[in-house]
Amino acid sequence: MSSQPIILRPLPPKIGDLALANDVAVSAPSRGTPANAARFLGAWIGFWGDNLPHLLVVERVADDGTAQALYAIGDAPAWKISRMSTRLSGAVHADRLTLESSRAHIDYEWNAKGFLVGRYTLPDGSLAIGVLEPIALEDLSDADRLVPHPVLGERVRIPHRSVMLTDSSRPIELEATLYPAAGTDPAPLAIINHGSTGNHTVDPRKTFRHEAEALWLHEQGFTVLVPMRRGRGASEGVFTEEQNFEDPRPGLEDALDDLASAVAYGRSLPSVRKRPLLLLGQSRGGFLSIIFAARDPDTVGGVISFAGGWIGESRYSTGEFNAEALVEAAPRTRTPQLWLYGERDSYYGVEHIRANHAAFVRAGGRAQLEIFSVPGDGHSLMRFPFLWRPHADAYLQRTFSP
Repeated sequence: MSSQPIILRPLPPKIGDLALANDVAVSAPSRGTPANAARFLGAWIGFWGDNLPHLLVVERVADDGTAQALYAIGDAPAWKISRMSTRLSGAVHADRLTLESSRAHIDYEWNAKGFLVGRYTLPDGSLAIGVLEPIALEDLSDADRLVPHPVLGERVRIPHRSVMLTDSSRPIELEATLYPAAGTDPAPLAIINHGSTGNHTVDPRKTFRHEAEALWLHEQGFTVLVPMRRGRGASEGVFTEEQNFEDPRPGLEDALDDLASAVAYGRSLPSVRKRPLLLLGQSRGGFLSIIFAARDPDTVGGVISFAGGWIGESRYSTGEFNAEALVEAAPRTRTPQLWLYGERDSYYGVEHIRANHAAFVRAGGRAQLEIFSVPGDGHSLMRFPFLWRPHADAYLQRTFSP
């Protein structure tokens, strides 16, 4: 077994990093305000997605459900967003608060944990999920207080099956987020694999939870596990996937080993049904899902790959490694797969995508290929569920229906 040192995760943003107004105040509800509307009054803090700190202060709610709120965010360099705050009007209908904004459709509703779950949908259809927890107004004056990052799922640690700490005292642990299925009956397992996070625009120590996709799969009856591979997020160990672009195979093998550890952990949970699981992934995570399905065909019952690939075609070896690995995997792959791509992908052009798919099929693999017109960079297809959800829902119905 190999040994790897531990890398610690940096601290999250502070409240002082948010754009806050100086005149924040919350009015008491009038006697006629419905309880479901009054419940939104107060301050709520957390993140949009994995990157953007967010504060919502619902200052007033009237008898008819109309509301006034302070909407504030911090900096998110990965999304090219700078801190700002504004006041927005809105209304509460049933158990949902909707705010009026010219930039996006914004709404919030409660979940079983008492968090506010936000949905931020831009005019182009891209979706971000936010999770907020309550915070006392007086605590907003503490500029050094860390912005909490509440999660919809459970934070869990996965013991690695083959990599030890440097002192060999125990296996390294991989960070993961677990979204148990509702109900008491065992549920099928879905594992979502993240992309490389290896470029200079993404903090390699950020934890990706894929909450939007996890919520979708949760609605389909799955228990969902989202692991971070070694050296990424709060996972222990060293990220090896990009140490050698001339020979990417060792990095892929390490990633497959990390995924095997996550699969073993997920299948050991008593709440998980002992039947073939679903693998999903973004970019490198999609490619990893495809290759793993060939390595363990008895365990994997379905694959959905978003913008899948290991090496971008414009870098290093023009991406020929992708086709080579897919051709090797195809004969051992049993389950039909769904490959989803966007046009104008900054890593993979349409010709490259179609050539890889054709090579996979010729070698014996089965994969449905869908290519969409995505606003901006096609590599961000996952953010546009209105495009891919109909195809993915149909695939799940065919592949995982009872």
